[in-house]
Formats: sequence, structure tokens, C-alpha cells
Amino acid sequence: MMVVFFNKQGIVISVMLPGQKTVTSSGYTKTCLTLFFEVFLNRRPISRLSFWSLHHENALYAHRAGATTGYLTVAGIKVLEYSPYRPGLAPCDFGLFPYINTCMKDRKFSTEKQPIAAFEEELDLVPRQKWEDWIDDWFMRMLKCINNQGLL
Repeated sequence: MMVVFFNKQGIVISVMLPGQKTVTSSGYTKTCLTLFFEVFLNRRPISRLSFWSLHHENALYAHRAGATTGYLTVAGIKVLEYSPYRPGLAPCDFGLFPYINTCMKDRKFSTEKQPIAAFEEELDLVPRQKWEDWIDDWFMRMLKCINNQGLL
């Protein structure tokens, strides 16, 4: 299982959770979020951001669990809320994953580690303009959803 955090400039961090088929609240908070905040907050002093919100898949139990929401509350992190099961509002679902799938189409792997390495290589090759386009598209989709009372 790979967890990917990105913004308009590109990958912030990707975290491999070996041997896990699903993300648990404990794994998400202790591994993924801890590493993400370490990297992101170190970059932040050079950023012009005065505020930011975390947007993550809210249909997953690990992201809505008490331990996760408590961790984020204590850390003072605002989570951007949206309706669960809305792939049209998830940049990974409409942007990143289809793009990577296209790049990796027809590739064959002989070990479990090869597709993970290939995925990470492809992440590094995504042009900066793609990240910007996905975030811009995401904002347009959210605006459309708001203007249409929840419909895309």
C-alpha cells in the first residue's frame, strides 16, 4: 500500500506501508501523517502559505477514526470536508492514478517490489504542470459541486 501526499508543486512525500492491503488509523497517523508533517512543515518556512488544509479520502475508516481526527485536532490541522465516495472531488482519482496507470500500461513485473519501484519512478517523472492542472481542476470541480448543490 502506497500513500501519496502532493500539492500544486508536486509530490510532498509518498509513504510505503509494507504488507498492508488497507490503511489503518494507527498506520496512517503514526507513519503517514507524521512523515508528511515532518517534510511539509520543513518546507513551509520557504512557502508563501499563511494557512492550509488537509484534503484526504474521507471514505476510508482510517481517515475518519477517532485516533486520526484526534491527532489532527491536537496538531491544529484543518481537514477540508467533502462528501465521501466522490471520486470526482479527489485529485488522485481523477488525475494522478489514471495518469500513472497510463504510464505503466502494458508493463510486466516479476517481483512484488518492481511495481512499487516503477510507481515511485513515474511519480518523479510527472511534469510540474500536471500537478498544477490537477489542483486547478480540483478547485473547478469543487466550485461546480457547490454551485450545483452537491452534484458534479
